[in-house]
This record gives sequence, C-alpha cells and structure tokens, in this order.
Amino acid sequence: MQSSVYPDLMSIASIHFDVLAPEQAAELLPQRFDALSALLMKKGMIERAEVELSIPDNALETELRAVYLETYEELPPVDPESMRVYRLSLKVDTNSSLNQVAMLYSRLLTPPAALPNDPLALAKEEQFEQPAPYPWFLNIEAKR
Repeated sequence: MQSSVYPDLMSIASIHFDVLAPEQAAELLPQRFDALSALLMKKGMIERAEVELSIPDNALETELRAVYLETYEELPPVDPESMRVYRLSLKVDTNSSLNQVAMLYSRLLTPPAALPNDPLALAKEEQFEQPAPYPWFLNIEAKR
C-alpha cells in the first residue's frame, strides 16, 4: 500500500531497542509493543508489525550500564547486576514517517512527563522530564 500523501513513503524497516532491564520487565515489553502495533495499524500508520524479544550478542551493555548508574547516582531502584541487555526488534511496514513510528514505540520505554498548564513554565520543558526506568538505545534499519 502506498501513502496517499507521499507515494514513495511506504518502507519496510527493522527497529531495534536495546534495553538494560530485569527479566520480569523485559518479558512484558512484547505485549506492550504488540498493543501499540495494533493501534498504529488501526490508524493506518503501519501495515504490519512483528515483535521479537531476544538477547543480543553485540549490545552496548557497558554504555547502557553507565547510563543507568549515571541516571540513578544515589540509589538505583534495581540492582544493576540483576539486569541484562534485551533486544526488542520490530519489523514494520510503515505508511508514515519511520522516525515518527520509532518515537511512538520509544514512548513505551519512557515515562510521560506531567506538564503544567503554564506556558512560561513549559519554556523549560526539560525540567519536567522523567528518566526512563531502564536505559535503552535505538537502531533503525530502513529498506525501500
């Protein structure tokens, strides 16, 4: 199917999220990604999506652990030694911006910020951001 706005926009892509997380949290991710995939298909943003959870060989584990320890300097909520890197891979056929689709999935890994109604306060939006419970990296492989 071609996009009606941009005829050549349809692309097949692999979106990979490498997440440092405890096993219990990682096992819940495919369900959440499947639920979002169903919504995106209903809205016509994607044609299909396949979700797979695996343990990657080539993960940036050292970097993810450093991010986690830097984020939670005082007392990490989860012992870093009980965590490992999991790869959540999505194969998607998109009808819209691949970056937009990837960012929508990334919201499942990042808590929403409670933003005030005050426009002046919103000028400093970054002060309301919440750290992700588990650090993650994103990699996109697009094919046309």
